Amino acid sequence: VSRLLGSPLSVAELLRLSTLGGAEALGVEDSVGSLEVGKDADLVVL
Repeated sequence: VSRLLGSPLSVAELLRLSTLGGAEALGVEDSVGSLEVGKDADLVVL
């Protein structure tokens, strides 16, 4: 992604793009994409 944008992404930008940004792009930010009461959650444990 940094090659496309011409500059590296910060950790905060990367986290937002991988959570709320994706939900906004799909139009589902009302139900997923951030940690809030009443929203669905997918958890991955490594």
